[in-house]
Amino acid sequence: MLRATDRPVRAVMVPRVDMISLALDADFDSCMRMVRRFGFSRYPVAEDGDPDKVVGYLYVKDLLMAARSATGAIRDLKRDILFVPESRSVGELLNEFQATKIPIALVVDEYGGTSGLVTLEDVVEEIVGDIQDELHVDGPQVRFTDEGAIVDGSLPIDELSLEGLVAPPIEGAETVSGYILASLGRLAHPGDTLRLGAWMAVVEDVRRRRVHRVAVRPASAEELEDNRRPSTVPPPRDSST
Repeated sequence: MLRATDRPVRAVMVPRVDMISLALDADFDSCMRMVRRFGFSRYPVAEDGDPDKVVGYLYVKDLLMAARSATGAIRDLKRDILFVPESRSVGELLNEFQATKIPIALVVDEYGGTSGLVTLEDVVEEIVGDIQDELHVDGPQVRFTDEGAIVDGSLPIDELSLEGLVAPPIEGAETVSGYILASLGRLAHPGDTLRLGAWMAVVEDVRRRRVHRVAVRPASAEELEDNRRPSTVPPPRDSST
């Protein structure tokens, strides 16, 4: 098994399809709407919002200061972004982040197209998570509480057995983590919720883009009236990943 520092950055990047970019010629109001919607602290900036035309990144604090004074433009606020190949190792990228003081990199494929995005936080989380995995002592995958249960994301979804819990099969989703990701149709974040029959699954912890821990509790009367599946509550986030 490769150590975290030896893995290629493509293993830890946010895929192109999950990237949220700002257009180079966007006005402050539209950018602020994006910030309020997604809650990241940094966004790649691209010509026409095209992921293959990224020219830098925007730090939200810069945007907030400029918006207050109503001066400047997005193109004036953008900062340099690193461009790295998919084959660059996590360890090499960490060194580059430290040397350049640039905390975000665009990952490009062999043809120069955009494969994804990776941040300093992604790299550090991958390395720290690897160490935690080595030190991890296996515990119970389900811990029952007065309100329901705390469930490990690696628990096979068909072993999550609570009276009234309904989890219709999803092809390819074998674990609780995989089931939640497949239901959401995107990366999960702490605070995301999913209706499972008479129960609500609430994402408590996400590590390296996998759901690590979920709290399962009875659905409230109001939640039971909502027949949609899944039901999600977008949480605030601190970074672009």
